[in-house]
Amino acid sequence: MLAAAFAFSSARQAKRQADAVLGDVEPVFSAYQLPDDGKNYRHRVAIEIVNHNRLPLYVQSIRLEYPDWVLIHRGAEEVRDLVAALYDVVIEKKREHVFDVPFRLAGRFSSDMPAVSTSVFNVRFLDQNQQGGFVLGFIVHYRMHGSKRVRVAFASTGFDVLD
Repeated sequence: MLAAAFAFSSARQAKRQADAVLGDVEPVFSAYQLPDDGKNYRHRVAIEIVNHNRLPLYVQSIRLEYPDWVLIHRGAEEVRDLVAALYDVVIEKKREHVFDVPFRLAGRFSSDMPAVSTSVFNVRFLDQNQQGGFVLGFIVHYRMHGSKRVRVAFASTGFDVLD
């Protein structure tokens, strides 16, 4: 009985390794807080999508989940981009972005590095007296190339106020 369990576990691990070599693994979705960059925004968070699969993936929408006393907008180097980002959040009160044409993240061959997309967001507190840690979550709707099935991925990170 013990030998059968070991054989099953070994076979499952061998399949996972073969899938990884062939590029048949799921993408990875993660979020993390960035250190202070010494520029305008001390508080920043990044959302990262890593596609280890040989097939491209298509992101259809991204929704952010965070408390009402926090303002999160996409990071921008250009003034015009910053104005557009603030407009989206403050005026439109958007927490979800639906792509008109799904955002494509390329696939990879077995010897290539995975395709990575990192989006940086700035964090502001609406009331400077009410600053505190919170959890930032995000929900991604995506599909793999050649499939019509929409998949959903969830990720989150704890956010701490920098001193």
